Amino acid sequence: MKKQWYVLHRWLGAVSCLAVLVWCVSGFLHPVMSWTQPRPRLMAPKAQRLEPGGFGLSPAEILNRQGINEIEGGQMVFIAEQPFLQVKWKEGLPFLYFNPADGTRLPDGDQKYAVFLARTCLGEFQAPVSEVVRLTEFDRDYRSINRLLPVYKVVFDRPDGMAVYVDPEGSRISTLEHRLKRRLSWTFGMFHNWEFLGAGTRLRVAALVFLSGLTLAVAVSGLVVYGLLWKRLRTIPARNHGRNRLKRYHRILGLAVSVVMMLFSFSGGLHAFEKPADAATDPTERSAVPLPVTALRTSPDRILHDTRLAPGVVSLNLVQMEGRWLYRVTGMDQSVYCFDPETGALVPGAAAQYPIQLATGFSGLAPSRIVSTSLQTQFDAEYGFINKRLPVVKVQYRADRNPRLYVDPVTGVLAARFSDGGRSFENFTFTRLHKWQFLDSLTGKMVRDVLMMLTVSGMALVAGMGLVMFGWLKLAPRPKPVAAPIPPLRISDSPLPNRKSG
Repeated sequence: MKKQWYVLHRWLGAVSCLAVLVWCVSGFLHPVMSWTQPRPRLMAPKAQRLEPGGFGLSPAEILNRQGINEIEGGQMVFIAEQPFLQVKWKEGLPFLYFNPADGTRLPDGDQKYAVFLARTCLGEFQAPVSEVVRLTEFDRDYRSINRLLPVYKVVFDRPDGMAVYVDPEGSRISTLEHRLKRRLSWTFGMFHNWEFLGAGTRLRVAALVFLSGLTLAVAVSGLVVYGLLWKRLRTIPARNHGRNRLKRYHRILGLAVSVVMMLFSFSGGLHAFEKPADAATDPTERSAVPLPVTALRTSPDRILHDTRLAPGVVSLNLVQMEGRWLYRVTGMDQSVYCFDPETGALVPGAAAQYPIQLATGFSGLAPSRIVSTSLQTQFDAEYGFINKRLPVVKVQYRADRNPRLYVDPVTGVLAARFSDGGRSFENFTFTRLHKWQFLDSLTGKMVRDVLMMLTVSGMALVAGMGLVMFGWLKLAPRPKPVAAPIPPLRISDSPLPNRKSG
């Protein structure tokens, strides 16, 4: 029995060891990528108070003058100190920007706003801009992990080639990258995610899942052979600095990292299997349906002059509720109100009902199935930093598999969707068993990264020793000591003793 387990471990290890080495070496780069990641000065510009005197025309008057008959939404944004009406008018096209004082259109307003966001958040006001590109899909540099689309890539003429990806709809930064990050990301993608087989292809997923399963089997069989069945582990002589000593070190270090190797291989294989389905439903869809702008007949002056809100209005959004437009106003204290643009009257309950309308559209479930709604202003174990958007509203449903949706009420998009079962379980295992994020609150991110790097180094060393023992890698043989030649014995040199004759 012991021999069969040993043979199984030996051959499975021979097949998977090279993949383990590649994963370990590339995984070692992940903390390095985090440490060298450029940090912005701000993730979003500071909120500015809307002044009533800057509004000479209502949104409806502006759009009617421009001949725009329907829109998907809009909001007030600031470029420097100047407010502009940002309009989402046609899906896939850049946003339009209008001066609310006189209704004039800002030429190339989307690009100018993107450059303003990039300079403000990065804190770069000197270097010239060498390139501005609008991205409507993910590519090799801007990967799907960033979630936000469309974005602008703003490249500065600096020695580090700094590029800032900004989301003009959310008025925020998506990510930063420089030349070092691009090189590290390319290396990590090729050797850890195996993107050389094609992103999202069945071949890539099959290879990752198959070799992750083999690695799991190697770790389990090694634990059985060397931990449960190997009674001579402590009695193996360490002699000759050769294969016996190598075997001993391989067994001891392998036992030390076997459990972590099982966790890494299981969570990594599950992540590779689940990720294509998750990418296919990446939350970039919009729920808004174009509506005629004739419903916008009231200037926001009436709202902004309202004594209840005028001292602290920082955000004004145009949202659609039950087939009509509403002004969604956010105060300095983050309180949210909705007003009827025709009468300027407060619409009670509309601010709370709007996220429910969005969730209903995305889930297809009746509002009567909603258990609770809650405002989420921080990332947590389920809704992590990878989802990017904050604040969002979590809508909890009472239905099969306990579905819960996170919707962004500002942009009207689905930020994330979770339910009990495969996807939720995969998210749990990947964040805790593969990335060890549970240690962040206990030891801090730096200590967590160091512990992971030490563990990964141990796994790489075990895999390398296994390759040597199997014969895939050859160690230089130690030179055998050569004995000094013994001079020949001559008779004259060794006289026989005299014997007395009898």
